Amino acid sequence: FCQTVASEVRDVTGIDRVMVYKFHEDFHGEVVAESKRDDLAPWLGLHYPAEDIPWPAREIFKKIWVRPLPDAAAAVMEIVPLKNPLTGKALEMTHCALRGASVMYTEYLANMGVAASLTLSLIVEGELWGLIACQHQTPTSFPFQVRAACEFLAQAASLQLRAVEQQQSFDYRVRIEEMHNRVVAHAAHNADLAALANAQPNLLDPMDAGGVAVFHDNRWWKAGITPEDAQLDGLRDWLADRPEFLHAFRPVFVTDSLPRLYPPAEEFADVSSGLLAISLSRRKNTFILWFRPETITTMKWGGNPHDKPVVPGPHGMRLTPRRSFEIYTESVKLRSSPWKRVEVDSSLRLRTLILELVVSRAEHIAELNADLTRANEELDAFAYVASHDLKEPLRGISKFAHLLLESAVGEDEENRRKLEGLRRLALRMDSLLDSLLHFSRVGRAAASFHEVELDAVVEEALEMV
Repeated sequence: FCQTVASEVRDVTGIDRVMVYKFHEDFHGEVVAESKRDDLAPWLGLHYPAEDIPWPAREIFKKIWVRPLPDAAAAVMEIVPLKNPLTGKALEMTHCALRGASVMYTEYLANMGVAASLTLSLIVEGELWGLIACQHQTPTSFPFQVRAACEFLAQAASLQLRAVEQQQSFDYRVRIEEMHNRVVAHAAHNADLAALANAQPNLLDPMDAGGVAVFHDNRWWKAGITPEDAQLDGLRDWLADRPEFLHAFRPVFVTDSLPRLYPPAEEFADVSSGLLAISLSRRKNTFILWFRPETITTMKWGGNPHDKPVVPGPHGMRLTPRRSFEIYTESVKLRSSPWKRVEVDSSLRLRTLILELVVSRAEHIAELNADLTRANEELDAFAYVASHDLKEPLRGISKFAHLLLESAVGEDEENRRKLEGLRRLALRMDSLLDSLLHFSRVGRAAASFHEVELDAVVEEALEMV
């Protein structure tokens, strides 16, 4: 698609070279499509440092679609007066087609051998996705009809880029969230967060990552290729102090160059140069970490990105553009492929799902506790009623046994022994009812223990037989 855009813009403008220039996550740019004269050297695939397009220029490109510069060597005419007499402020020239360019930019073009330029903005969801850079080796004019046609192409290209990226993100998000739903459902069924990592499917399956680790119950549960437990412990302690986890709704940490932020990670950069981490607790005792391995890449720059010459200026020394744009090859290490926004957003949605699971289980436990409380209250009531109602006839039995013993004076010893046994059994039954009432309260009151004579226990048991 980007190649088609470059070709269409060149057909409309007749410019020597048209490039589609995409900004990466670290704001440096890459030429992803190019249409040019056959005799010009190709720049397709070259990278350019973020400093080549300063932040003030980027902010302007977010407000306008077309920025023409017919002659980079033309003298810049001063506006008279420089300030608006009514407001005392400088004239707002953001949307002025005749606005001159900065000295830095004109020098930059001169060093590239470019005499005229036309720059079109590519804006996706309010952010600068990239630029369509048109460069001509001789001064040239850009009539209104050409600028209008280019503005239309830039707007149409921006809409198409947005549609393509949204569709790709939507498809990826659906795959991730469907798998996350299955994983969380499995963890809910097993009532164990460890199932997030050690079951099938697990949190590693939907994500483009090399390994995942879940810290729960003071231990690590891992899947895929991850650092060792001791290394994970150090990383966890470092993450716990990160300000990102102070955010109430987005406690997430993400980087594609962990060793640059956490130097001990150089030891396991081959496993975890990239890290996406979320916290499940404000106490920071439950984490989920996804790891990406190091991806050693060779980047071709349009000139040495570290070459930042300075020269004397009217207000002291100032930076100047690079004078050389020969291909500069650099090997990039200690980096992983960058994390996508959809991956970060999906990890936060997973956090919400897990917290909902925890809340649901807490509510279920609260319901069980309430049921247990009611059951205990009913047991108390039953035990009290049972002991009270059963004790009444036992008192009568014990009383009549006592009266019979008193009136049995002179009776044979066998009958007196039986009456005495009846009385003891009634007293024993009364003691058992007291024990029943006490046993019903076990677990809610401190248990007391004391020593008993085993012989006495055996004798009481024999009497009950």
